[in-house]
Order: sequence, then C-alpha cells, then structure tokens
Amino acid sequence: MTVVRTSNDIEHWLKFFLVGVAETADNGKLTFEKIIALRQRSEQRIMALGKRAKIGQDLLKQLYSQPIMNAKQMSERLGITYASASTLAKSFEEIGIFKEITGFKRNRLFLFAEYLDLFSSRAQRREKDAAR
Repeated sequence: MTVVRTSNDIEHWLKFFLVGVAETADNGKLTFEKIIALRQRSEQRIMALGKRAKIGQDLLKQLYSQPIMNAKQMSERLGITYASASTLAKSFEEIGIFKEITGFKRNRLFLFAEYLDLFSSRAQRREKDAAR
C-alpha cells in the first residue's frame, strides 16, 4: 500500500486486490463443496439409524446453523422429549457425527466436529500443503 501511495501505482494495488478476491472465492467454493460432501456422508450414516433416521436428518439440518448442542436444545428444536434427544445424541456419537466435548455424565455438549473443521484455517493450510 505504501508503494501505491508514494508512486501512485493503482494498477499494482488493483492486481493485489483482485488476487485476494480470487483466492477468497476459491476458498469459499472449496468449503462449499466440502460441506456438500460432508452432508452426503452424514446422511448415509444417519440412514443406519432405522426408524430414527427421519428425526436424525432433521437434527443434521439444525447442526449447520448450530453445530454445538446439548440434549435440551435438541429436544426443543426437534419437538421431542429430552430422553429421545439424549438417545439420538448417543446414536450420533456411535455413527461418528457427534463428539461429546465435556466429559460429563450430565449437561453434556455435542459437537459436529467435521463441520467445524471445514472452517479451521489450520485444516485448510494442511490441505493446501498436502496438495503441493
């Protein structure tokens, strides 16, 4: 920016700005594609829940706007009992969608870790390094 200001080289600044826009767009597209792939994998896992698959899909949809929940929040959002929400959370743990993050027996929080990892700059850097 100092070079642009002192030499009035607006072309250099525009190139710098457009490269940033292009990289941001590429990263956004890549993240979106990964979200779609994650959703497909997660839906396949949920189909293994049998009669709970429908409510499991409803929970999965909720997780994209709130990827950390407790059983009370699940029961409220899905309109199911606390016991049903706890059972569903346990099932999501078993099929690898949830990670329980408190270590408690009560007031447990469940994390949709794979989803949040998509937004981790550390994870994105590892993937870029691996692609090189």
